Amino acid sequence: MAIYARAFIVSFAVVTFAVLTQNAQCGQSIDSKSNPSEPKSVVVFATRAISKGTVIVDADLRESVINSRGFRESDIPGRNSITGRRSRYAMTKGQIILERDLLPSHAKPKNAEQSKHSANFVQAKRAIRAGSIIARSDLTEGSVKTTDSSTWVRNENQVVGMQAKFDIVAGQLLTTDVLIAKSAPFKAR
Repeated sequence: MAIYARAFIVSFAVVTFAVLTQNAQCGQSIDSKSNPSEPKSVVVFATRAISKGTVIVDADLRESVINSRGFRESDIPGRNSITGRRSRYAMTKGQIILERDLLPSHAKPKNAEQSKHSANFVQAKRAIRAGSIIARSDLTEGSVKTTDSSTWVRNENQVVGMQAKFDIVAGQLLTTDVLIAKSAPFKAR
């Protein structure tokens, strides 16, 4: 009985969080006319279902920037802070990952007061299939305060014409690991 009660409470908390954040599942189309003055936060979401107790690898994670009006800022500064940790609960594809979803880390905690800096980002407006050539109409740009943006693509011009290595969901930040470089034109002899 206690297991069912705990499962209900966890499910209720996830559903409540999803309703309050409006964008708790990554993959919705992005409104390109969004107000730039709206508060934004970086969130990390699962790219696939993750079983309870699984060690989370970088390929399991993607980042997104969402309108954060109506909920407190995520306690996860970026995907690098999750990689190598174990999931406390089973997670669904697209679920935003919070600290409470992870088992405690045995490593020394990183300085929680890391200084945030303003970073530019490129975000997918709509889903982009693996192997597709990325067009300017697929993208939107923005800026957000964050502690780590080292793998982010900073400008649309850097990715237009590149090929998606993996499926990219609407709202996902474009990072260097999800893109295949433009190939040089073939020269015949």
